[in-house]
Amino acid sequence: MLDLIYPHLIPFGLSIPAKALTRRSHKDFSMFSPALRRSLFTVIGLAVASTASAGTLTTWSGTGANNNWSTNGNWTTTPTTTGTFSLVYRGTPTRTTSTNNIGPGAVSVDSILFANTNATGSTSQFILSRSATSPALSLLNGATVTTTAVTTGTLTDTISSSLAFGGTATFNMGSAHNLTLSGTLSGGGSLVKQGAGDLTLTNTNDLAALSIEQGIVQVNATSFGTSLLRGVNDLVVDLGSSGQTGTLRTTGVGGPGAPVSTNMQVRLNGNGNITPNGTSNITFNAANFNQAVASVTTPVTLGLIGGAGGSNGTQTINGAIQDNSGSGKVGVQVGTANSQNAWVFNGINTYTGDTTVEAGGKLLMNGEVAAGSTTTSYGYLGGSGTFNGAVIVSSGTLSPGGLSLAGGIVDTLGSLTVGSLSLGGSATTELTITGSTSDLYEQLIGTSTLNYGGTLALTLTDNTTSYDTGTVFNLFTGFTSTTGNLAGITLNAAGTDFEGITTFYQGTDGDWYTGWDGVNGAVPAGWTSGGQSLKFSQTTGTLTVVPEPSTIVFAGIGMAMFGWSTWTRRRAKSRRQAIETAIA
Repeated sequence: MLDLIYPHLIPFGLSIPAKALTRRSHKDFSMFSPALRRSLFTVIGLAVASTASAGTLTTWSGTGANNNWSTNGNWTTTPTTTGTFSLVYRGTPTRTTSTNNIGPGAVSVDSILFANTNATGSTSQFILSRSATSPALSLLNGATVTTTAVTTGTLTDTISSSLAFGGTATFNMGSAHNLTLSGTLSGGGSLVKQGAGDLTLTNTNDLAALSIEQGIVQVNATSFGTSLLRGVNDLVVDLGSSGQTGTLRTTGVGGPGAPVSTNMQVRLNGNGNITPNGTSNITFNAANFNQAVASVTTPVTLGLIGGAGGSNGTQTINGAIQDNSGSGKVGVQVGTANSQNAWVFNGINTYTGDTTVEAGGKLLMNGEVAAGSTTTSYGYLGGSGTFNGAVIVSSGTLSPGGLSLAGGIVDTLGSLTVGSLSLGGSATTELTITGSTSDLYEQLIGTSTLNYGGTLALTLTDNTTSYDTGTVFNLFTGFTSTTGNLAGITLNAAGTDFEGITTFYQGTDGDWYTGWDGVNGAVPAGWTSGGQSLKFSQTTGTLTVVPEPSTIVFAGIGMAMFGWSTWTRRRAKSRRQAIETAIA
């Protein structure tokens, strides 16, 4: 079989007898530089594949008078509309743009190799284009498009020619060697992405299937499916493979306030990421956001990691996120340090892995999470839904309710239900009160334990009348027990009787009070609350309108003086009785 390789290696200037190839071991190629060895092994593999499919191996030299394929001297073998060809772009040709001007029939290819490595003396990038009158380049079923690993820097080659899929085509991108497909993709074929480099689609397509086994496939608004062609919009996109992570990145899909609605689903064959970039705003409407994969029996992670570089979109998942098999739990990661996107979950999710909201991530849970813990570290967690497992806010923000607009959060009332709740020392819990009934203030409703920590930030408004003494707001309710201690409570009460009060003070009884400096015993200047104070009890989780603490103090002093007077009178009376008894 290897004897057949020899003719294909001649264009590369490699004078290696075919018989020698059959008996040399892998280490015998040490005579070549590392970059050349990588290219050699890639080409050998390509040559074997090409020979098996009878493709004629031809290498672009670009030494002709122009960029045209039909020009003598540009190819080692000029492609034609008959037969099948394996195209190779390598090294340092004179021209780095090749234009297919052959027609009127299509040129059929079974493989394309970009072998430029950006090593010393190699080319920065190639562009494969076509003339206006030439048909799309025909990719046969089983065709491969390959870029080799880049040794220094990053390369991006481009196929601007339209491609017609004849079935399944595999794109294997070498590390740091990316490829952009800027032409249309037709034929209703299947695209399989492998390798660590990026593959970018910028034009219309009617793909029947997209599988991202490793690395990133980036699609913009046009290739996502906003045109008349199907694009990615209605596909089930396979993400990841065993031990590998596959990422679908969208760019500019859906403008602010005008999200693109899609029925797209994913299958998690390994770890998978959905990464909206730029101003992408997407609403996923499928009943199940992901299709369960019975054959995946190990835990995987779905990364909803947002985009970088000022991305500010809102991504909404209306359907359910579910596990794969019984042991193939799905966990969810929301956000990264650079993410400015918000994710909104509206479905009844059945996945049982853990949920993590990373720094920069924002998650509004308006649906339900079946099980597993939810942890946020410098992220944002809100919504009006249910976390059936433990919620751990080690740092970041916890705020029931909320509405996402262009990736930002607008405060709206809501109640969030959790299993247990643990608030770390760097956590901020934001609760808003607009009225005295439970539908007019935010609540955290628990079914297990509550551990206090961090800062409780209260916003108090009064759109109707003043709050009466004795009014109770059940801010933390339903928890079976409480532990821990808040580091502080802040108050924003503009427009209410408590305007001007910004801080609570913790008393010796463990409760927190406004309007009373527990150190100096002073009422803040300018406070006109009408003799009322706010008291927060960590034991009951309630905020109560109570009499002003100074009034309580004076009342206490009066009671103490009355008690002292009574005790003194009783003691004097007892002494008189004792003296009278002794005299008698």
